[in-house]
Amino acid sequence: MRNGHGAAGVRMRTILAAMLFLLHACACRAGDLAGAVNVLRTVTDARPISPFAQPRHAGPTEHVDHSGTEPVLAVVYLEAHDNLNVGPVPEPNPVVDQVDMTIVPHTLVVPVGTTVDFNNSDEVYHNLFSLSPARKFDLGRYGKGGSRSITFEEPGEVRLFCDIHPHMSGIVLILPNQYFDEVPPDGRYRIEGIPAGDYRVHAWHETLDEQIKTVSIPAEGEVELNFYLGER
Repeated sequence: MRNGHGAAGVRMRTILAAMLFLLHACACRAGDLAGAVNVLRTVTDARPISPFAQPRHAGPTEHVDHSGTEPVLAVVYLEAHDNLNVGPVPEPNPVVDQVDMTIVPHTLVVPVGTTVDFNNSDEVYHNLFSLSPARKFDLGRYGKGGSRSITFEEPGEVRLFCDIHPHMSGIVLILPNQYFDEVPPDGRYRIEGIPAGDYRVHAWHETLDEQIKTVSIPAEGEVELNFYLGER
């Protein structure tokens, strides 16, 4: 009897060791993606205003100066793929606030399934809404200290506006997984720990056309992939 239990114990330990080895091997089979997003042109009045307001027009400019601009220049992200888990949603809920008649942050990037709290820190009433296909909603009017919450269950770009103040605008960008990076004004990005495989990678910008490239991520090491947005 003791010998039977001993043999079973050895087999169990062998199986566990093999499983741990495989898990470790799988965990190690991941590479990194890095590079730069180069914005070749922009517009002088980049941010959209409410569709109910009188539109403003501005022509393109060749010089791009990112100093003192929105912290998120662009977003690089991987398309949905069988290798990629959606990952945990942020906790606590990310917050979009309304401060000094401005939607803050202007761009919020979250994985699908995230619940976002929309606060109002202004002394006046606001009424945020969106007509975007990814998530249409109307939060209604609420004053200082008020808050509303929305869960974003589909990936896509959600444009925010205020029904009362048409100059206010913002964006919630909902992505299919956790493999993304918010690109700062210097243009550099990095996404780590991507399982080995072939992927489609997007470079998103608020006003310029999105660029999509394919990349093969190795089992280890780094791949460089650069984007050029605003090409004529």
